[in-house]
Amino acid sequence: MDSPMSTVLFCPFCRESHEGCTHCPDHDLELVVFSDLPERSSDQVFDPNQRLAPWEWRYGRGAMWLGALVLGISFFVDSFELQTDEGSFRESAVELLLRGQVLGLWLVPLVTACAAYLPLWASTPRRLSLLRRPMLALSLTPPAAMIWALFAMRAATEGTLNVLMGGWLVFLGCGLCLLGSLRLGAPPRNP
Repeated sequence: MDSPMSTVLFCPFCRESHEGCTHCPDHDLELVVFSDLPERSSDQVFDPNQRLAPWEWRYGRGAMWLGALVLGISFFVDSFELQTDEGSFRESAVELLLRGQVLGLWLVPLVTACAAYLPLWASTPRRLSLLRRPMLALSLTPPAAMIWALFAMRAATEGTLNVLMGGWLVFLGCGLCLLGSLRLGAPPRNP
């Protein structure tokens, strides 16, 4: 049987081997045998069925939530400006909807709600990965609705129609949702 001084022991912090010592010379920690070394975070195996905490922002959820926040803000910020001989008129998506114009813009709050709630509802990485394609399709609908609204308003009015901050925020929010949907359920790069 080997004596304790001839066994190779390892530092639990730096994982360096030291023969003939009982304490790590660099960290002054008691050395342990290899089987007693604690697991590193990189040694942990990815489990697609692990339940995620509601505030877990990795696995594509953070980008989806940020995109939902930007989309929610864009709904209330001026989206279009119409310049005619009578003057200049600025409208947000919510103002256009409340007046019954361009009903396709209801897709913006619908996608906002889906992008905020569905990643929270899917409580495991496996469930999140099942949402990739639906969320990818959903994140493409608000820009299509904005483009459709732009063409519909251009055809119905005379004058110059410009896209303002709210319109560009829709594209930004949907871009974030698009990036998040591609990462939904994927293991984090830095665990």
